[in-house]
Amino acid sequence: MHHSLISMTNSLRGSNQKYKSIGTRDLQRNPTALQVPQLNNILRYVSYKYIEKHMYSYNPCRNNKRLLLLLATHTDSKLKLKNIQNTINLFNYGCIDIVVCNSTHLPYNKYLNSYYKSKNIRYFEVPNDSKYDFGKWNYLLRQVDYPSYDYVIFMNDSIVMKSPVAHFINLAIKNNTDLYGYNDSTQSGYHYQSYLFCIKSGAINKFMYMFESQKSNVNSFDDVIHKYETKMTNFFPKHNCYLKIGNIPLHINQNIYHNNHFLYGLLSKTGVLPFIKIKQLI
Repeated sequence: MHHSLISMTNSLRGSNQKYKSIGTRDLQRNPTALQVPQLNNILRYVSYKYIEKHMYSYNPCRNNKRLLLLLATHTDSKLKLKNIQNTINLFNYGCIDIVVCNSTHLPYNKYLNSYYKSKNIRYFEVPNDSKYDFGKWNYLLRQVDYPSYDYVIFMNDSIVMKSPVAHFINLAIKNNTDLYGYNDSTQSGYHYQSYLFCIKSGAINKFMYMFESQKSNVNSFDDVIHKYETKMTNFFPKHNCYLKIGNIPLHINQNIYHNNHFLYGLLSKTGVLPFIKIKQLI
C-alpha cells in the first residue's frame, strides 16, 4: 500500500499545476522536491487509515446498537435531490433510523414528502433561518425519542458521499467518546468539520446546551461556523475523530476541501475521505 501511495503521490504532483499549492512556501517554490520526511509521514498515516477503514467497514448492526441519523437538508436543486437519495441509500442499515429536516417552500418538497414516506423515514420542514443545519438538528432532537438510541449521527447535505461510511460508524462506537468527528481542521482554530459527526445519546444534552447558549449570537452563516462548528470540541471534553489531519505540517490552517489539493487528492483517491463538497459540482 505504501508503494502504491508513492506512485499516486507522484501522479498528483505531475502535470497538473494546481497541485503545486500544497501547503508551504518552500513547496510552492519547488513542488517536485516535497520534503521527504514529511511526505513519508503523510504516506504512513494514510496507509494506516486505509487499512483501518477496511478493517472496520463491516455492517454497523453487528455492534448491537441502535443508531439515529439526523439529516439537515436544503434540497433546492435536482443535484441536491439526487444527492440526498444517494445518501439515504448509503445509510441503508437495519439498525439505523433516519429522520430528515428540510427547508420549507422548496420546489421538490412535495416529491420528497412522498419519497420519504415510501422509505419509512420521518420528514419535517422548517424555515431555513440563521442557524442553518444546527437549527434543524436541534429541531429534530425535540421531535424524536433520542434517549432510546445509543448514538446519534448528524449530517448535512453539503457533501456527496462516494461510498458508505460504515468504518466511521463502527469506530465511533468503538471509541465510545461523547463526540466523534469525521475529520479535524485547524482553519479558524482547532475543530471538527460539522458535515458529519456522531454524539453518544447520553451526551446530547451538551449539544442542546451549546445550541441554546449561543443562539442569540448566531445571526449568519459565519456565526454558525464560529459559534457552533469551531466550538463543539469545547463542549465535549471527551472527543475524538477518525481522520486527524488538521495539524499535519503541510495542512495547518487550511480546509481540506478548499485549500489543499494535494492532500485532498491523496485522501480521496484512497477512499479515506470519500466525500466531494457539493459546491464543487455546481
